[in-house]
Amino acid sequence: MPENWKIDESLETFGQHLRTARLRRGLAQASVAGMAGISLRTLQKLEDGNPGVALRTAAAVMLALGFGTPFDSLCDPEADETGRLLDLERIPKRGRRFRRDSAEAITAVDVEDEVEASAETGDGLSGPSM
Repeated sequence: MPENWKIDESLETFGQHLRTARLRRGLAQASVAGMAGISLRTLQKLEDGNPGVALRTAAAVMLALGFGTPFDSLCDPEADETGRLLDLERIPKRGRRFRRDSAEAITAVDVEDEVEASAETGDGLSGPSM
């Protein structure tokens, strides 16, 4: 997997934030490691931004520091505006409308076909009429 400096930088910042939170609470590394159920060395690696530390370990330390379990809200589909916009783009743009023919039966008509036909005949329709 290619190295990505943005990811490394983000992990280092995350580790610094954890260290700052621990120090603000007046907790020693050994104490937080014990509360999180990890070794002292693993906590040190996490605070240094080591990318090899497991995600579960980060979650355990965050819980031990009183941050709760924030991973359940990360990448929440309800808050994903980009994903929602991409979903909207995938919705078919071709619509159908219905009209009654002379026998009063309902017939489906392609809106795009009507627009193309009106453009060819030059009758000035700018779009389908409903």
